[in-house]
Amino acid sequence: MNARSRSGFSESFLEPETRGGIPVTAGRKAAWKVLLDILEVFMDVCGKHALRWSMAGGSMIGACRERGFIPWDDDIDVMMPRPDYEKLQDVLPAELPPHLFMQTSKTAPGLTAALLKICDSRTTGIIPFFAERRFPMNYGICLDVMPVDPAPASRATRRALEKRGWNARVIRYYHFYGTPKGPAERAKKAASAVLWRLHGGSDGLYDWRERPFRKLALEPHTDWAIYPAHVGYIDRGKLKGDWFDDCIDVPFEYLTVKVLRRYDDALTQNFGDWRTPRNESSGHGQLVLDAAVDYKTTLRTRFGWTEAEIAALP
Repeated sequence: MNARSRSGFSESFLEPETRGGIPVTAGRKAAWKVLLDILEVFMDVCGKHALRWSMAGGSMIGACRERGFIPWDDDIDVMMPRPDYEKLQDVLPAELPPHLFMQTSKTAPGLTAALLKICDSRTTGIIPFFAERRFPMNYGICLDVMPVDPAPASRATRRALEKRGWNARVIRYYHFYGTPKGPAERAKKAASAVLWRLHGGSDGLYDWRERPFRKLALEPHTDWAIYPAHVGYIDRGKLKGDWFDDCIDVPFEYLTVKVLRRYDDALTQNFGDWRTPRNESSGHGQLVLDAAVDYKTTLRTRFGWTEAEIAALP
């Protein structure tokens, strides 16, 4: 634990509490502590390598409205312009302590989302849907890092890029979907197996999906968006590329984090009235969270994974 943690963290943080009328259990607080520890490592790496970033989505709302977690939240989202995101992938593995794992759909082929996760392998953060279908990936509590990519002026071009990302996700999904039900899903799995081979497997599919976004990032653009990571953000989630050059520091629990100075513009475009708290789902379903038990143990005991399946995990 570095000096920033020692100066800000107190054991009282781990005590259960009620925020805005919502109970926050000791277990959730322990998971939040894991997330903050990961965030701290991420911030140190970004500082060392001069990488631009900002809190994103519900985490940005939490930072700007709550000065911490929204009470029902179970993750932390950050975002980075594509050039910084690419550099992060290059430098991060050598910077992480042994218990943290950089997870992309290249380092963990079962991950369908087009983003990077930093996972704590000593913990459990399992979405049952994927564990039940035997997707091979790290299921530790994780920080989500989303690439922010140029949004071309042409709507047709933006839609084509969005469709490319979505197709890659579907191919990967059905390739690893263990037991599809019904003829339609079985046909999709068979087609995905063919496309998987044509793309050259996990690495080839990853490169095919990412290539146009890397190319676009080398060209001048005004509008940027998170759409490769989250289908549907292509118009709603537009940002200005230069906003990342002007970030401010705000409190987030016992840390200090970065948000866009234009956070109100970004959040209003994405969420409308973001200042009024609304108790909404995190979107992760019945997430199995445990800061004290590693995800491999949970996969064995709760989801019945075999030792061979465990051994194949990244």
